[in-house]
Amino acid sequence: MCYVHDSLKEQVSQGSFVPHGRQDLLTVAIGRPEHPDHVRAAGVSVTIKQYFGLVQRSFRSSSSMPPKELEQLTQQIRD
Repeated sequence: MCYVHDSLKEQVSQGSFVPHGRQDLLTVAIGRPEHPDHVRAAGVSVTIKQYFGLVQRSFRSSSSMPPKELEQLTQQIRD
């Protein structure tokens, strides 16, 4: 286990550790997979929604730029 931690420290210090989805630094360091829909260290009966609350959905368009500015920028790119 010590070798795993030393290897992980080396990867992090060199910048070669790249997390993939749920395979983040904490999961690799402790050697236990995440439990879907639960928050680690909050208890097995605590769900993500209970811990963090509901996600507020925004009904804005995908672009926060006003249409006129977006049109000008698009034209500049074309030019």
